Amino acid sequence: MKFQEALEKIAADFTRFWNVWDIERLCGMMSENAILESPMIKKVYPEHSSLQIKGREEIRRYWIHLRNITGGFEVNQISVHKKDKEITTVNKIIGSDVVILETLNLNEYAKITYLKYEYVLE
Repeated sequence: MKFQEALEKIAADFTRFWNVWDIERLCGMMSENAILESPMIKKVYPEHSSLQIKGREEIRRYWIHLRNITGGFEVNQISVHKKDKEITTVNKIIGSDVVILETLNLNEYAKITYLKYEYVLE
């Protein structure tokens, strides 16, 4: 498999796992010391002073709380942009006007080391 094809597969798998809320498989794509950055962190953890969560296990707990708070939501992946070991996807939350810009940085083992979410209204 070519490098660019591998990046597209990672982006597609991540979205597929997200849409069924398979948190175990999502976490399996993360490095042990991954960092997640999202404005949603404040909604899940109002006392949290940062918009970042560090570590795969902390991210797992965050996603479980996020699912419990939101009831879960699915996205349509609109586009995928690849540059070196960085993938940027544009996703629309199904049934809403919210678009999520998602940036994934990968290490040499194709594990996500940094995951950033930005939310935009259409």
